[in-house]
Amino acid sequence: MKNLLSGFLLLLLAGASNAQSKEDEQAARKLPQAFSDAWAKHDGRELAKIMADDVDFVTVATAYLHGRSDFEKFHVRLLSGRFKEAMITPLETTVRFLHPDMAVVHWSWRIKGDKNPDGTPRQPRYGMMTMVAEKRSGAWLVVIGQNTNAILRNTARARRHQDTDSDTRNRPRAALIGVGCFSRGTGHGRGWLRRRG
Repeated sequence: MKNLLSGFLLLLLAGASNAQSKEDEQAARKLPQAFSDAWAKHDGRELAKIMADDVDFVTVATAYLHGRSDFEKFHVRLLSGRFKEAMITPLETTVRFLHPDMAVVHWSWRIKGDKNPDGTPRQPRYGMMTMVAEKRSGAWLVVIGQNTNAILRNTARARRHQDTDSDTRNRPRAALIGVGCFSRGTGHGRGWLRRRG
């Protein structure tokens, strides 16, 4: 009887910790959408809210930003300038926990509506952002971020990729190196950089 009760308590505790990690995974998985929603408002202050006070962030242009205030100033300027009409859309997201309170979030994105330095419109482009998120005082915040533009691999496939809507179920598999290449069923970390047949 004692063993049965111990076993039941163990199962109950395991279920409770599993529910906690599912909640945490959902919270970490929402970070790319929160980033995109703030971007859609073109509000650098709102965007900075998902960043930790001590965030280290590297932009696609390799600008190194340290701290939430540095991140905020940079993005307030960026989103009121060449990117004031830009929209960024998350395509695919993966989450991998390093510890119960720390996760790596990889997400591919599509951006359109931004301008070149001379004011001419840019073509839609794709990229991948890597975030290390940490749970602090009950909130998931980005402590490290690296944003990267993708390199077109096959222009015909890339054009098809650009012409589809944001519904990922109807989107062709990745036509880019490093974007949307999350290979299902091959294990974490495999197939990210090359299109699978």
